[in-house]
Amino acid sequence: MKKLLTVLLVATLALGTLGVFASCGGEKDPVVALITLHDESSTYDANFINAFKAACEAKGLKKSQYKIVSNIP
Repeated sequence: MKKLLTVLLVATLALGTLGVFASCGGEKDPVVALITLHDESSTYDANFINAFKAACEAKGLKKSQYKIVSNIP
């Protein structure tokens, strides 16, 4: 009984893993996001936003490949 349960558990995990890997091929371009509490009017968040933009540009990402979401409580 324990062997059957173990085999079923391993099969379930394997199918779940395959399902996750199969759904990963949708986007070809990398998309990166930064979530901040405030926008660039806050000095604290402005430093992170500017550093994020500089890092994305240094990696050669286009504006369509990164996103900044601000004013998230």
